[in-house]
Amino acid sequence: PTAVTLPCIPALAECLDACEDLGDAAVPRLAKGELVNLLTRAPGGTSKTLVYAVRCGQPQAQDGVREGWLRLDAVRPLPPDEASRVPETDWLSVRDTLSRTALVRASECWQDFNEPSALVLREGDLLQLRTAHMGWGFGWPLASPARRGWFPLACIQAVPSSVSTLVERQRQEMPGGAAAALRALLQAATPPRPRPPPWGGDLPAAVAESAARAEHEWREQQAQVDAVAAMAAEGDAGDAVGDIGDDDAAAPAFLADELPDDMYPLVVCKVPFTPDDGHPPGALLAMAVGDLVRVTSTLEIPMYHGFAEG
Repeated sequence: PTAVTLPCIPALAECLDACEDLGDAAVPRLAKGELVNLLTRAPGGTSKTLVYAVRCGQPQAQDGVREGWLRLDAVRPLPPDEASRVPETDWLSVRDTLSRTALVRASECWQDFNEPSALVLREGDLLQLRTAHMGWGFGWPLASPARRGWFPLACIQAVPSSVSTLVERQRQEMPGGAAAALRALLQAATPPRPRPPPWGGDLPAAVAESAARAEHEWREQQAQVDAVAAMAAEGDAGDAVGDIGDDDAAAPAFLADELPDDMYPLVVCKVPFTPDDGHPPGALLAMAVGDLVRVTSTLEIPMYHGFAEG
């Protein structure tokens, strides 16, 4: 069986006014004192803010579920202790809740550090959308309902409100035995023939200048990596305890805290690499085609920091 994260259950509220002035849009035949399930409501709001409510009928009732709009000031949300004593027949079922829940998926990453009410979006996140207003939506990730906020509607896509949408494929780490088998298979493969150079003449001046600038930037980054590796080697040799005092706050981002090995991304070597004699011993990792490496640095930099798998 596969466990899935379900949408948040609606809040229960007591009807204070049937809002008959809303006409056909209101919950039909709703009486004062009846309990309703609140599905859609913007945070805060004024007395004119509308909420979508569902009244669940008794099993023997003929009208079954009744639903429609009410004004925010026409309902009184029940506190948790009072809601816990409400019979199950007054609650909307999981199936009915899912069918009335707006599910969306983040199509791109988005964040706004200057707005505390903004929700950080990660591409692929499955969200429960509670309300939308002027190009913005309010909701939360199903996996983290406590993270709630606003986000642009342009960054999401609607998905079906079904169980199949809730069953997401989880990224699984490759077991150690499978990793060893994959490495052996890749190492046994015949290396491809070298590709002939696409251009045999002199490069245009603009291209040569751009290549020289890119090489200079790469050498500067490489020098920084070598310096950090040398400092780390000196620190390990001089102090087994590893106490570096106040300098710890300025450590590079790729020097992560101790984590289990399988928490780091796993990559495979496609081109053999042998460090030259111009670098300190151990600063660079020699790799052969098919070697598996765990990356401990961020993946958005030209050169990774990590260790060989196994």
